[in-house]
Amino acid sequence: MSNRINAKAAASSDTSIRLEINSVDANDDVLKDLNVFPSTDWKERLQLIKVLLPYIEFDNISSTGTEPRVISCTVLSPLLFQLQLNLHIDSEDAIVETKVTGLLAVKLMAPQYASVLKTNYISRNKVQNLLYSLNSFAACIHRRTNAFVKVIRKYPGLVTNVNRDSLANNYTTYAHLKSCDEIILLLPANSIKLCIFWSVVLEDEITGECTNTINLIGPDPKSNELFQMLLESNSMVNAVSSLLSTCYNYVY
Repeated sequence: MSNRINAKAAASSDTSIRLEINSVDANDDVLKDLNVFPSTDWKERLQLIKVLLPYIEFDNISSTGTEPRVISCTVLSPLLFQLQLNLHIDSEDAIVETKVTGLLAVKLMAPQYASVLKTNYISRNKVQNLLYSLNSFAACIHRRTNAFVKVIRKYPGLVTNVNRDSLANNYTTYAHLKSCDEIILLLPANSIKLCIFWSVVLEDEITGECTNTINLIGPDPKSNELFQMLLESNSMVNAVSSLLSTCYNYVY
């Protein structure tokens, strides 16, 4: 009788232990689902970033060493730049050092912006801001290049500083225009010269957001004011067309 009681007690205890273990496992699963802290899987982080940053890509992601661990990857924006990013991670999964090579391509497009990247983000290990800013920068450069291409193709006889033949394909187009921050139009009838300056600048140093600054210089001091008004509701090429016809009686 005593043996049967002991056996039942042991079985009950074993069942209780299994229930506790299952409960712990279930709680672990819930905690994983509810965890709001950043993932410690850096490869997973970089994969998720791809969805949020459409203008940059990540390639050759690797992890080496133990302490510090080094996460390496190539950060690139097709036709614009290709950077090598190395993150040194300590035992608590914190970034202790950030190294970036290949910034010359960015510097050629925007020298001041490249300097801010080093000072504000790279040296301070602000990787999220760095990547967000690079994505914003690439978006601005693409917008500027596409706008310039449309103006050059519509007015090939007026644009003096860019040859239309250089726009044969995407590679030659971006090779010539990604670092070009101005286009110059010369009206042949009266030799009037108009210069459109388009700068990509850092708008918010905290987030890394970039923006476009566009200005026009011409013989009429009020031409830039009119140009800004036209840009508010028109594309670049349509704004140029309206300006030429309104102020200079030039119709293409």
